Amino acid sequence: MRTSWLGILLFSVLHSGMLWINADEEKRAWVDLTLPEAQTMLRQNNPDLQAAIAQVRASHAAVAEARAAWLPSLDAVGSYHYATEVGQIEFPLPNPPGGTLSRELGDRDRAEAGIEVGYLVFAGGARRHEGRARREESAAAEARVRALTNRLVLQLGMQYLAWELACHQSELSLRLLALREAQVKRTEAMRIQGMATSAALAGALAAEATALAERAETEGRRDSLAAELSYLIGVEVENYRPVAYEIPNEWPAPEPTETESAEARAMRHGLESLRAGREAVSAQRWPRLGATVGWKYANPGLNIGSDEFMDYGHAGFSLRWNLFDGMRRRAQVRQLDARSEAMRHELSRVEAGFSKARKLAKIQVNRWKTAERAAAASVAAAVAYAENVRELAAGKMISDVEVTEADTRVLQAQQAEAAARMRVRAARLQWQYAAGMELKF
Repeated sequence: MRTSWLGILLFSVLHSGMLWINADEEKRAWVDLTLPEAQTMLRQNNPDLQAAIAQVRASHAAVAEARAAWLPSLDAVGSYHYATEVGQIEFPLPNPPGGTLSRELGDRDRAEAGIEVGYLVFAGGARRHEGRARREESAAAEARVRALTNRLVLQLGMQYLAWELACHQSELSLRLLALREAQVKRTEAMRIQGMATSAALAGALAAEATALAERAETEGRRDSLAAELSYLIGVEVENYRPVAYEIPNEWPAPEPTETESAEARAMRHGLESLRAGREAVSAQRWPRLGATVGWKYANPGLNIGSDEFMDYGHAGFSLRWNLFDGMRRRAQVRQLDARSEAMRHELSRVEAGFSKARKLAKIQVNRWKTAERAAAASVAAAVAYAENVRELAAGKMISDVEVTEADTRVLQAQQAEAAARMRVRAARLQWQYAAGMELKF
């Protein structure tokens, strides 16, 4: 009797829990979200990608700044000075009578205004090398955006496939739970008729409890993956559901020289930028020659003895040659050389990593294709077995419990097949990324 009451209590609790789960699922207004749509949201909303794009705009502005060094400068100038004493000039007088003659020059203040045009005629090649360094850095920034985009799209694809699998497993777990509930109801009816024991009912209830736990686990995994996907694309996907997307099967692999990764291209541009920067620093050892042309309006003007405004033009050259800078240029060159060496080592590491990833991805694709074929065969076998069991049950040769077990095997085989299919697509996606291909859905 104790077993009977316990079975009834468990049946009531589990049945009410299943009704709550089904009601919660029916409340959701599902909206389809395709992988291309998710990629568009990623490009528009991901903060890391937007920050990298802003860095590209900054690099373009740096190129424009370097280009401006080749243009002349136009300045408006003005000044005012006041002195407590008036400037004087003294002339010695011949003997006789001897002595000196003193004369004041202007007055105590001086004001001037004007326009000056300046141009750097020669800078030892520093401007040319600096411009090349800025252009290479801009190209590196653009390559880094492509590399980051590819990484994020890869991450999106992997998360989307995992989310798709979790949603599929969630649906299968709901069907499995329905099978277990039907089994409990049949067993309960058979127990009342004296055709099944309380132990059989307890076993059915235990199986339903396991199915309910699996259902909760798959729901949690689905919602967790949806939350991660929401953060990645910047859009809440709680009420979205995935649409199956087949990753193209690109074989054979392109040659690495034809599909160099965006990460490697960014580093190569970075190396060129550092080389050009080194040349720009080295060019600072040469003299700098500048030219100036201008017009001024001043009081006093060129006639320093006058107290009136006058306008005049002027032109000239200026030469500046730094002979000693405290070894500053040498230290800068050493810094750039060290950074170049570090980047070359990093480039070698990245290229080796992509080469290894290509080989591993190809192995994984072949491995999971074999697993997918095996899972498909398992599904076919489980379906054939379930049909055979139903025929036997129709002839009253076996019980309905065995029919439920056969249907359960079908669902479990379908889950394994879906998992293998997802892993094949994920491995193909990883191979395309490792091969340096631009990922687009």
